[in-house]
Amino acid sequence: MHDFLRNIQMIVKLYVHWYHSILRMDVEATFNHTKMRGCVKSMKQTILNIIMYSGEARSLAVEAIQSAKKGDFDKAKELLDEADEQIASGLVEQLYFIQKEASGEMLDFSFLLVHAQDHLMNAITFKELAEEFVEVYKRK
Repeated sequence: MHDFLRNIQMIVKLYVHWYHSILRMDVEATFNHTKMRGCVKSMKQTILNIIMYSGEARSLAVEAIQSAKKGDFDKAKELLDEADEQIASGLVEQLYFIQKEASGEMLDFSFLLVHAQDHLMNAITFKELAEEFVEVYKRK
């Protein structure tokens, strides 16, 4: 039962972190800027962007752990900040689907979209864990 509660606490923490990340972004301005430029993104392109941003965020988090392991905590922080930016970009891309569905448009089910969402959530989780690893290495 204790592990279950810890998992729930971690999920809540991740959700709160994600929510605060969204609040820090000017999502509406980003979305409107994309519309003003005349960019009409396809569903497939948006999905691929989510996967790309998520993969980059995860890679940066891995690099941050490796930097912390070597004692380079400034570099680790820089890499985690970059990972945050990549995750934020992925969340902006994800917003495309949220806005479509919220406006009443039904989206076709897509395994590729599920795959992209999986990548994004894994990147968020991995980045959170990387922050914890950096803190552990700092205490050594």
